[in-house]
Amino acid sequence: MLINSIDEADMVSMNNNKVFMARLRYIEKYLEKANQDEVPIFERLKYIAIFTDKLNNFLSSQEQIFIYAKNSDTFSIQLEYLRKLNIKRDRYFQKITEALRDKNIIHQRIRDIEDGLKSYIHNLFYGKILPELNIFILDENDDLPFIKSEVSYITAILRANNEDSHKYLIAEIPMDQDIIYTRSEGIKYIMIEDILLSHINTLAIPYDAEEAIIFSLTKSLDKNLPIKLEISGRISNNFKSFLSKKLTIDKVQIFESLSGVSFKYVNKLENILNDEQTHELTYPKIIKKSSHIPFLKIEEILKNNEIISLIPFEPSDISSKLLIDIAENHNLIEIRGTTNDIDDNFVFAVENALKIGVRVNLMAELKEGICVEKIIPEIIKMENLGANIYYSSTKSNINFNYHQLLYTDDKSEELRTITYFSTGSIFLNNEDNNKVNLSFLSGDRKLSKELASYFDYLSGVDLNFNNHKKNDEYSVILSGDDFFDSIIKLIDNEKRKGSKGRIFIKVKNLTNIEIIKYLIMAADAGVQIKIITSGANLLNELNIKEYKNIHFKEIIGQFDDEMNIYLFGQKEDERLYISSADFNFDSIKNYELAIRLKDKIAINKVKHILNLYYKYNIDTVYAKLGSR
Repeated sequence: MLINSIDEADMVSMNNNKVFMARLRYIEKYLEKANQDEVPIFERLKYIAIFTDKLNNFLSSQEQIFIYAKNSDTFSIQLEYLRKLNIKRDRYFQKITEALRDKNIIHQRIRDIEDGLKSYIHNLFYGKILPELNIFILDENDDLPFIKSEVSYITAILRANNEDSHKYLIAEIPMDQDIIYTRSEGIKYIMIEDILLSHINTLAIPYDAEEAIIFSLTKSLDKNLPIKLEISGRISNNFKSFLSKKLTIDKVQIFESLSGVSFKYVNKLENILNDEQTHELTYPKIIKKSSHIPFLKIEEILKNNEIISLIPFEPSDISSKLLIDIAENHNLIEIRGTTNDIDDNFVFAVENALKIGVRVNLMAELKEGICVEKIIPEIIKMENLGANIYYSSTKSNINFNYHQLLYTDDKSEELRTITYFSTGSIFLNNEDNNKVNLSFLSGDRKLSKELASYFDYLSGVDLNFNNHKKNDEYSVILSGDDFFDSIIKLIDNEKRKGSKGRIFIKVKNLTNIEIIKYLIMAADAGVQIKIITSGANLLNELNIKEYKNIHFKEIIGQFDDEMNIYLFGQKEDERLYISSADFNFDSIKNYELAIRLKDKIAINKVKHILNLYYKYNIDTVYAKLGSR
């Protein structure tokens, strides 16, 4: 049996190098999309951007793997693989930019721009860009200011005529002004990096700049340790030594990139394509973000019990409209929920509720990388209006997004609750508007009671929370030990059924070796297992493709798929859950939710999605959920 090959002695290796490589090879698929001739040319540029973003996010979350490997040959192997990917990206990017140039979409160099645009850039630099810069001029022995992860900086070596020693300049680049364009003959766009580099001597006054570069540092979000330093263009050994010393990073972790260090401009560039260019150079917008979301009345939710909203959309649009409806037409008593991701609609609705005296209890977990700059002022605003904010002090992350609306019925004054839950983030910025998620609305009282109890436990109101481990009919699987134990119990239940058992899982990443071991044991017992992944799949590293009772499909495409769905059993024994929890190592440590669906209409909607994904081996660039 294959399970014998996954013994405890292999755990350390799999938890490090094999998991690392499984995730890296998944991310690499986005890069390979950028080199496929059948892919429209602008979509290939978008794949370059997606690859870069996913790679940096992955590396920033994998600090332990790097630290583990740093004293071994594995570290050199991993680093060499990353370097090959960097070289491959540069090669693909060059081909793409040449093809775009043929379509009159041109990255214009400052030296080539016409006089009229030069005057505009001059005024833009002195009127808007320069005042936003916080410029540091440092001696060789000075410490650098705090360098943020995955943010672009300009830095330069400086020398004064009457000084022998060097000085150094560094400034964060304001990314809200990262592209300027003209449409005289096609599209010619100019990057803010180019503008800053062309004005480097102005930034360096009274010194002269000998060498200037753009760089971005990818760091561990947990321990703020440097993982990879990416330089736009080539760099001298002198400059490389300076950055290596100041950023406490080995020279082998410095990457020179000819394609730039940031691709945040790509989405903005797509927005300025005209209709003809959009039709020719991109995929058709098969799934468009809905401009109108059906208004859901409270009575409708209570009557149907559970409502699943499909994708893509701004998830909180539905819940915010519902909240406003309750605040205006019903006796709303309390709003409670998590605020690690929020958007303007949700904040506006909460503010309106606070103004009419509704209690608001929110749990906030502020961590780098999840829109902290946006969340903090909004939370302060709500606190000033009277909201109770609980700041998470747990070691694990709170990754689920939900809120509950408590109110009394006008006639009977009976307390009722509507629960909202999303498998992904509530807050979606412009770069995330293609995220694929499910949202869930329910008037189920048992579910509401369990979630309210769990919220009280996490916020410290009730430290004696019961994890419902003894109840086989619980609506909610909670993460941590209870989440893992519950998943294993569900797998074991199917294992005991043998060939009559069924497991159908859709997750982003399948990299938890313990869960994989239990799945393989269930397959050995005859259980038919289908697995869909939209991220890293460790089964590839275990060479399990031919295993007779396990079948899996991988999704690669335009959309950043966040849905996690678990289906166990068949017919009357069937249990279906939607969840924020992935099957990776972090999700087992984090606080997340998996909610069991009981409404037949909701269950059938989700099963339809599962079957479409699996049947058509869907590449979400080409197909639409529900299409033939």
